[in-house]
Order: sequence, then structure tokens, then C-alpha cells
Amino acid sequence: MKKRAIPMGVAVAMVALLAWPAEAADFRATGVQRTVIRYHDGGIPLSTVNCTPTTFDVVVRAFVALTDTTTSYTGPIRFTGSGWSWCEDTTQGFGGLDMSATGTNRAGHAIDCPTLTGGWLRPQLLIEMTGKGACSIDGVPIGDIWFVLDGVWTPVKPLGGVTGAITKARSTGHISTIV
Repeated sequence: MKKRAIPMGVAVAMVALLAWPAEAADFRATGVQRTVIRYHDGGIPLSTVNCTPTTFDVVVRAFVALTDTTTSYTGPIRFTGSGWSWCEDTTQGFGGLDMSATGTNRAGHAIDCPTLTGGWLRPQLLIEMTGKGACSIDGVPIGDIWFVLDGVWTPVKPLGGVTGAITKARSTGHISTIV
């Protein structure tokens, strides 16, 4: 498969579509996140000439302060899921992402988002992952929340992606919601 660059207009339009909330709950969240991405089927080849379809598992550990006018959750939240791309290489990629998220804080309050659907975009070493879905706090439905996780993508296996195909990457950054 021959590598084709993502035209800037397409990339901007994709981010806008991924980030546009449809009837999202009026929650605001902010926090920090750390992500581990494990690629399947040989990972991302070192070549920047050809891109390849990829699939991966993702685990995100974050700490959030999530509030609206009637309820809140402050504490850890863990996202798990999987993603894919039609065409990814060492310099860029984009595709779909399906996750779920759960967390319980020290006071025993719990957040649960069983199905978050979205996408991801990685120009160079920046990565943005999004997911939207219905959530509950302490078992009470709070509506749809649109999570945005952004950070710096760093290949770590093997040897930072220098000696072979990238099979594992990390990201640290920020988590927020769109209302």
C-alpha cells in the first residue's frame, strides 16, 4: 500500500466531526491521563514510504474532576478498548476507537461508561483520542459524555521504534470533555 499524506483539510474536518457533541450532557471534566497502546499483527512498520492497516488495544488511566450542576465525580477513571486504522505509519494515522470507562473514588462513588465510541488522530507525535457514550454516576444515568484525551505519542517497543516495527506506544497528557 503506497503512503498517502492526509490533506490538512481532511484532517481538520475529521477532528471537527470526532469532536462535535450530539446532545452531550452538560458535564465539564479536566484531568491528566496516561495511555498504553499495544499494536497487533506485527505493529507499525518502520517504513514511512508505505502505510499499513493496524489494530491495537488501549488502556488509559486518568484522574478527573467531572462536574455539572447536580452531581460530580472526582477520582480515578480507567478506559479500556480497541482501535484500528486503514493506514498508519510512523509519522501519522487515524481511525476508529471503541472503549469503556469505569472508576471508583476513595469515598466509594463510582462512574461507569460501558460504551464509548469515537476515533483517534495522530499527526506526527501528537495523539488525540475521543469517545462518546452514556454514563452513570453511582448507578444514576447522567446522559452522554464526550471524552477527549490528548497527549504526546511515544513509541517504546522495540527501543523506541528505532530497531523494528512499533508494537507498543505510550501517551501522557490531558483529559477533558466537550459540552
